Amino acid sequence: MDLIEIFSKFSNSELINFAVTFAGFIIFAIVLYFTVKTWLLKHGQAVRATYSITITDKPYISSVIIENLKDRDLIIFAIYLKFGSNVYLDLLDIDDNYDRYHHIVPSLSTRVFELGEPLYYTESCREIDIEELLNNWQTGSIILLTNNGKIKARKIKHGWSPIAQYFKNYGTCYVKPIRLYTKDAVPCSHQQSENYIDYTSYHKGIHYIVTLKFSDGKVLDFDIPPFHRYVDFVKLKFTPEVLSSCGELERYFLESREVGAVEFEEIIKIVDIKQIIDKDKEKIYCEKVETIKSLNRFNYHVLWKLRTWLFNIKHPNFPSKLFSFYCWLGIKENPNKKKRASVKTPEVKPPQKTKKKGKKKRKQNTRRK
Repeated sequence: MDLIEIFSKFSNSELINFAVTFAGFIIFAIVLYFTVKTWLLKHGQAVRATYSITITDKPYISSVIIENLKDRDLIIFAIYLKFGSNVYLDLLDIDDNYDRYHHIVPSLSTRVFELGEPLYYTESCREIDIEELLNNWQTGSIILLTNNGKIKARKIKHGWSPIAQYFKNYGTCYVKPIRLYTKDAVPCSHQQSENYIDYTSYHKGIHYIVTLKFSDGKVLDFDIPPFHRYVDFVKLKFTPEVLSSCGELERYFLESREVGAVEFEEIIKIVDIKQIIDKDKEKIYCEKVETIKSLNRFNYHVLWKLRTWLFNIKHPNFPSKLFSFYCWLGIKENPNKKKRASVKTPEVKPPQKTKKKGKKKRKQNTRRK
């Protein structure tokens, strides 16, 4: 029987009641789903973490990223990096005599712990070397000591990067803006406010940054030539002769202060921004400014993907199975296989026997006598 024949046996009022009941069941299922999801966010603790390794003369843990996945604060007392089943590396190095250190990771947020290079590592009363463990960095796992006890953090999923995408498809273009950040910007100050994230930078038309100290104790930076109308610099005129060097600009400020055109207590420093920009631009190996164009989906995902695939077959990376196969065929040469230099051994001449004629003659003479 068809559904139409089945529903035709019911009256209109029964069909309306069925529709209302079915809609109520759907709404109830949706509300129940979100209620359970909200309860799971509040219940227990869930943490994801990862760490990075920096190599100087020896590798060391330089930073730890901890992500709180729950809608409740996470209080951390200690962070350990576990290798195998028995090795625990204390990353915070908390003093045993003072255990009141704690770090709060707010709900659904992330915190980064920057770590310095250790002098050495100890276990009990002996110095140990963990370089071999840190070289196998993928085997380590983050263990947290929190207000809810021990928590093994899950690994953060690998992110995406256009640089990594380039090696998968050589048609990818990673465009990077070059900026000269102000001292209050995040890349220079290394401080980030919660409401305002500062990434301000200087305009390329600025020649100098003059830092002045005033009588009230304030220290301010000024862009020269000014793009904003500074009240203190209304009487000043920045001619090309004044902007020719830092010394000329400093002399002009001091002379203007003597005349009364500007009031300040001290010149802290003068930075030549144009010189920094020109020096940084010397890193660009191509003097010609090229125009970049976007590709459609067919050119990028088909043609450039095919070109990338053919290039990787022709020039495989080392080490790889394809590179080893080419070495086995004799097409490529293994760089780790050192050639034995043929050393010529010098020919050793047999020693010549010296004839002792004088002694024989003396023996003959003695016999005759």
